Amino acid sequence: MTACPAEWSEERRQGVAAMVVATLRGLLLERLVGDPATADAGLAALLSTLALLDPR
Repeated sequence: MTACPAEWSEERRQGVAAMVVATLRGLLLERLVGDPATADAGLAALLSTLALLDPR
């Protein structure tokens, strides 16, 4: 939640955090029972998206 912009409401921060956790769970499941390459691509996409939130 600390990566979210300061001007976002607490509700929006919590929603984004919950979405990230759900995405990570899905990627873990994909890695375990699906195609690891798909999970790697999904993780790379998530990380690049989260980098956009970083104000640095």
